[in-house]
Amino acid sequence: MSTAPALSSSHRYLKLLLLHFHRFVNRAVANMLESKVKDIGRRAPMSASVPLLSR
Repeated sequence: MSTAPALSSSHRYLKLLLLHFHRFVNRAVANMLESKVKDIGRRAPMSASVPLLSR
């Protein structure tokens, strides 16, 4: 039975850096989508947007 080799400190640092970058991008995209939804809600009354959601 073989075990996975331990990550070197530089690999651990890179992995941590990529994880933080991934979270930052996810937060940015979520905020962008939330602002788009709010913008659509301000432009159209709720009754007008319901048929768009049912397509």
